[in-house]
Amino acid sequence: MNTSNIIWIIVGTGIFGGVINYYRSLYDKKFEFSQVIRPVLIGLAAAALVPLFLNMISSDLLKAKDDVTTNYFVFLGFCLIASIFSGEFIDSIGKKVLNQIGEVKKEIEETNTEDDSPEINELNQDNDLTENQNLVLKAFIENKYTYRSISGLASQTGLDKTVIKKELVDLGKLGLTEVVERQKGPRWKITSEGYKK
Repeated sequence: MNTSNIIWIIVGTGIFGGVINYYRSLYDKKFEFSQVIRPVLIGLAAAALVPLFLNMISSDLLKAKDDVTTNYFVFLGFCLIASIFSGEFIDSIGKKVLNQIGEVKKEIEETNTEDDSPEINELNQDNDLTENQNLVLKAFIENKYTYRSISGLASQTGLDKTVIKKELVDLGKLGLTEVVERQKGPRWKITSEGYKK
């Protein structure tokens, strides 16, 4: 489909649908140009969101290489309906987009939040921290997860969970680690000061 034709359809249906929307809600009143601007602008916004809507439902309508007249009429129909019911359409699209953003954020969080890790790293103690504290910090640095669990740290370092918890508290007091509430529960992360150690 030709891009310029798509734009003209969006603009035309946005204006026409806005005027229809104006008469649907104020059918018993005399036409006033100043009052029709608002529904027209909202109608234009709704019509402009139709390509996003079609993408969200995985429609190939706009990707059609041939300028088939039927495709333009179908697209015009989508834009006109969106423009006439602009308020509901914009709210619906907004909610869907926000839901998708929330799902992406959740996926990123789950990817960066540890469940468990069996690897054990070697100790490299070259500072004033205890052997266990160095081991815990090293486990943070050499693991792919940003947010670590006590069980994961215990599995990676070979230390007992109670020891890990104590070391995390001590490291937290030194400003080297901090606890963060995640969807899977409390997790620990290393601070910028912890990386310097």
